Amino acid sequence: MSIDVIRKLMEEELRAETALAEFMERRKREMPNGSLVEHRGRNDRYYYVYIYEQGHRRAMCLDSSVPEHLETIKDLMEKKTVIHGLPVLKENIKVLQENLDKLKPYHPTNYKYGEKLGSGYYLKGDVCIKDWERKEGNQNHRFSDGLVFDTKSGIEVRSKSEAMIADALFDAGLLQK
Repeated sequence: MSIDVIRKLMEEELRAETALAEFMERRKREMPNGSLVEHRGRNDRYYYVYIYEQGHRRAMCLDSSVPEHLETIKDLMEKKTVIHGLPVLKENIKVLQENLDKLKPYHPTNYKYGEKLGSGYYLKGDVCIKDWERKEGNQNHRFSDGLVFDTKSGIEVRSKSEAMIADALFDAGLLQK
């Protein structure tokens, strides 16, 4: 997986987590006061909402069979999720942004050496295109003037395969017009 792909995934995750954090912030303002506590009996669950007013705690029992109480229970459960999840999202957003700022893509063409020697090697063992173009080799002279395919670099070649290779080399910056 390339750095560009990783960067794109990180940017998508940053957008998603930022949108979710903004949604949670809005929801947090709309939620009821208090905190929910669940007590379990042998066969039942009991819900209490604790509201703090003027330094005193007031408890109110909520019956899940009453529709208004059920909505309050759901809202307070969501509030707990928001209260505990929002700091995690904010930290993730901070870390993603810091790492995106530090992440720089590596492209070997930015770091080639040997230009003063007339070549342009990147790393030991790399092929220098200029040397490769000058190199004599076995050639098929059977179709010497059958160059019928044009390429992006302006070179005419004999086959679609050669055209595809030449275009890929040109796109990679390894062939010039």
